[in-house]
Amino acid sequence: MQRPSGDSERLSDPDSLLRRAEHLRAGSRFAEADRCLKLAYRGYRRRRDLEGVLHASMAVADNLRMLGRFREASRYYMTAMESAESSGETVLRADAATGLALSLRALGLWKESERYLRASLRTYRKMDDREGVAFATWSMGGVFRVKGDIRGALEHFSNALELYRIMRDRQGQGYSLCGLGGASRIAGDFRASLSYYRRANRIFTSTGDRFGTAYSYCGIGNAHRMEGKNGNAREYFRKALRIYDSIGDIVSSAYTLWSMGMLNIMEGRLAMANRYLDRAMKHFRATGDRRGECYIYMARAQTGLADGRDRAASALLRKALRLAGEWRFRIEYCHCRAMLARLEGRRNACHARLGLSIECSALPFNIP
Repeated sequence: MQRPSGDSERLSDPDSLLRRAEHLRAGSRFAEADRCLKLAYRGYRRRRDLEGVLHASMAVADNLRMLGRFREASRYYMTAMESAESSGETVLRADAATGLALSLRALGLWKESERYLRASLRTYRKMDDREGVAFATWSMGGVFRVKGDIRGALEHFSNALELYRIMRDRQGQGYSLCGLGGASRIAGDFRASLSYYRRANRIFTSTGDRFGTAYSYCGIGNAHRMEGKNGNAREYFRKALRIYDSIGDIVSSAYTLWSMGMLNIMEGRLAMANRYLDRAMKHFRATGDRRGECYIYMARAQTGLADGRDRAASALLRKALRLAGEWRFRIEYCHCRAMLARLEGRRNACHARLGLSIECSALPFNIP
């Protein structure tokens, strides 16, 4: 029998597998990294190496989150939390809880996400972990966005930006700027949104962060979409989609595809809009993103209205309304109520009550 080569021996070693996976993740090759990371995790479990299990389970979970496999990621984060607790690793337990919170947020479970993040923040502050405080603060901004508290989202993203500035962490600044860009767009301040995303884009292109670059491209595109600059919007959406497709990111590309669908609705290109919306819905269902599904129903309702199918459009809006109400997505619930009111010849001031400088003054409504 032939002896295994040195390469084979290295690839069976969990430490080598972890290093290989980190190299793959640095190149945004998340699907390839998944196999290496899970092999490493199993290797550490066979060794009964608690420290190795802790670090590998965290790495597996972080990678799965990038792939949009949030339920599976949550299970590995729970394993990491248990391992950290057994080892007395207080900060690592908080890191795992923060990752779990991000996965739960992506699944629409923002109340549970907020609870885990608040606990993590208490730990980071107690341990004087500045990096942990900054990241959890940024993560909390996203939770406030999903729960529909845009003032709270802007405050948390602003605080995170300041913390990252103090630490001279350009990457953290870039993602905080993206958070501010998205929250500003929802608030109705499209000029500020564009400025934030452009600043983030300069950071990401200079540091070579492909995911961040795509994220900022999509944000720039949406700011242009809201300002009616459709040609510019389409250009940036296409740039974002090329990168997302190259790195296999279906989480973020789903929202970019939805944005392309909305752009085509506003231009009256309904067949093209539905093609983009179909692709987006496939991704939202694959990742379990119920908020994303709400946006699809709202957009499809508008294609129905444009085709003269008012009853079908009303049914879709009510479906979105029920879903948004069940999951307590306040902003999406408001969008649905405002569109239904407009369809019935009424007005609804829910956006103003949420502190947003937008309104559904006509249909189709260019959802921010």
